[in-house]
Amino acid sequence: VALNVPLGIGMSMVMTPLMALSLGALPKELYGHGSAILNTLQQLAGALGTAVFIALMTLGAAVAAESGAGAALAQASGATWAFVAGGVMCTIATALAATLRRPRRA
Repeated sequence: VALNVPLGIGMSMVMTPLMALSLGALPKELYGHGSAILNTLQQLAGALGTAVFIALMTLGAAVAAESGAGAALAQASGATWAFVAGGVMCTIATALAATLRRPRRA
């Protein structure tokens, strides 16, 4: 529980400006549609991301178990697969974000 408090504080510091920046790129008459799309995509990505990481964890555990690893070691191997995949995705996202250019305003 104590570790969830900093996580919640950090998420609130990230998500609020992210939502404001995302909607700020839209004309005022599209704020409602933009907010709806943003919230829908956030929920969809959360569900899809969870499913992908659980699938990777299960696959990694199954591969380790087939090679004779015990249950605890197989589970740890599956978690390693999921964390490595997450790290690779974060690295790719960071590299892509570094190449984005902000449009100049007049």
